[in-house]
Amino acid sequence: MFRGTRSVLSVGAAGVAIVLLAAAVAARAADGGTLTPSWDNGMVMQTADKEFRIRVGGRIHQDWTFFASQSDSLARRFGDLQDGTEFRRARIHVDGIAYGTTEWRAEFDFSSGDASFREVYVGLRGVPGLSTLRLGHMQEPFSLEEITSSNYLVFHEYGLPGVFTPAYNAGLLLGGTFSSGRGGWAAGVFRDSDNYGKNSGDGKFTFTGRVVLAPVYSKEQKRVVHLGFSGSTRNPNGGVVKYSRKPEVNLAPNFVGTPNIAADRVNLFGVETLVSQGRFFAQAEGIGSRVTRTGGGNAMFSGGYAYAGWFLTDDHRPYKPGQGVADRVVPTRNFDPRKREWGALAVAVRVSYLDLDDSGIKGGTLTDGTLGLDWFLNPNTSVKAGYVVARPKGTGAMSAFQLRAQFDF
Repeated sequence: MFRGTRSVLSVGAAGVAIVLLAAAVAARAADGGTLTPSWDNGMVMQTADKEFRIRVGGRIHQDWTFFASQSDSLARRFGDLQDGTEFRRARIHVDGIAYGTTEWRAEFDFSSGDASFREVYVGLRGVPGLSTLRLGHMQEPFSLEEITSSNYLVFHEYGLPGVFTPAYNAGLLLGGTFSSGRGGWAAGVFRDSDNYGKNSGDGKFTFTGRVVLAPVYSKEQKRVVHLGFSGSTRNPNGGVVKYSRKPEVNLAPNFVGTPNIAADRVNLFGVETLVSQGRFFAQAEGIGSRVTRTGGGNAMFSGGYAYAGWFLTDDHRPYKPGQGVADRVVPTRNFDPRKREWGALAVAVRVSYLDLDDSGIKGGTLTDGTLGLDWFLNPNTSVKAGYVVARPKGTGAMSAFQLRAQFDF
């Protein structure tokens, strides 16, 4: 299945790019328009009037994990934690614009050994009052960290409350901006779908939305204060909810988890903030899940994280107003030993917490602390190092060192 699925999707993605490239060239031939290649942190081909564009990109996140210590009580429960290596992400995508009004994207991830969808959608541009109108398989608009590209994460893994975030599903997404572009909103109707955007059954729709505002924003002064709120109401597939979570080390097992919970509805809510001033940056979120249990009664689970960091070089963490997410770090000086230039370097520390105990449900609680070091060689290449200490309540502790080589385009 692996080879067949991977081959079909790889050929399909390449075929989409080739067909749209041919269509764009043909469509503009009468006007003398041609697709001109260029590099913009990825390979881009577009016409001079930007009515047609094709971008080819991808990401490689290759990780190494070394478990430094684990308590006897944790080893008895979860076994001996093993060092290892993995491709955390290995993706390829093609996206573009056609006729100035249609946008599209097809992104696939091969890191699990079996190709799966990430963002695969078709959208319209220029619709009055909307900056986004998309139909397909995409991220639901929930949580600052979840919406931020994995290429721009400060640490190796998303914070512990990410267990609640819905991530990628099939649906319809709308979005817009306000307050002179410093604020933005996104909302959509989705269905919990598999890794190929498939779902069937009556009802079972979910509604998710996010609103953000940067009351303080100055690109020139590298200053940002960001606030945001997310919400989602969901009908669980099969009438069952279950949460389980690893520490912020992907090669570790799940340290906490609930049993299957018969549920009629789940309501998610989140609050978020981001602050940046020059070399300094900080971010925090709190996320909760209110589960309405079948037969009556509710269970409330929650989690949060907070981190702060500092660039040791004369660099900063950019921000996208309106979208309300962090952007790509572009070093003031790219790595080049011939010129004695070494790129950008940042250090950061994070604390995360997750509580899956409530109303007689004993899912456990987990606290993580992480110290991270990010080395940005150039806008597309980085090396990430991190040291994580995880403490599941009543089960001792463990620590691990992580290293990542990353290239994205």
